[in-house]
Amino acid sequence: MSDLYKFRNTMKNPWSRSSANLVSDFSARETVIAEIEKLRPRVLFDLGCGEGFISRRTAGYWCEHHGYDNSKDQINQAKKNAVKNSNFYLMDMNETIQLESSMTVRKGCQTNCCFMGIFSISYLKKNIAKQIIEKIWGIQTRGDSGLFTLPHPLVTSGYHPPNNFFSWDGVSYFDTDKFVFGHMAGIDGTSVRVGCFHKTFEDIFEIFKPVFESEICEFQEIGLTNELCPSQFSTLINQPLHIKIKWQK
Repeated sequence: MSDLYKFRNTMKNPWSRSSANLVSDFSARETVIAEIEKLRPRVLFDLGCGEGFISRRTAGYWCEHHGYDNSKDQINQAKKNAVKNSNFYLMDMNETIQLESSMTVRKGCQTNCCFMGIFSISYLKKNIAKQIIEKIWGIQTRGDSGLFTLPHPLVTSGYHPPNNFFSWDGVSYFDTDKFVFGHMAGIDGTSVRVGCFHKTFEDIFEIFKPVFESEICEFQEIGLTNELCPSQFSTLINQPLHIKIKWQK
């Protein structure tokens, strides 16, 4: 079992929450929720669904929700708090063929499907992440969309102003696939341990290369804005925190 797999399986509370609390809830997750509201997909495939936060926040914006995660504790929590038409599956996303088969069957002939992952690509090494995006691109049909976020490469490599809310131990910028730990705070004073396989901008472009052929494709650096940022996190405003990739085939 990899260090990451063991790490993911120790992630319990305070990840379980009923409303936005963590730094990334107000940056990456709020951005994704707004995008889902616009897309209103018939089917949402949520890779790295965790304890089902996105499912609960966007209930009603799709006909079906299928969440995948390799953490047994978080999947159990997601099932416990599941909303209507939400389904959750315990699955190691390193098993790309199994993941592809599951998504293919559940998509069937349905259109307007969205494949999303909030930081799930960060939990995978570059080659596996690349395979998953290739498989998603192969499954998708015209009109389907994709929406993924990752930690900003400058953040995970330590190029970030010192703060008490969102920080990483940092690795050398070109240390692709090196696992790095960090911590993230909540507005309620809690702190969670985070971790990911560091990726450079070049890595990210290589992973998502197939989707750049799509009719609509957006690559965006995102962070906290004045409109969304709680006062506790104001020192992080206008700092690059995450990367968002969105496309429609």
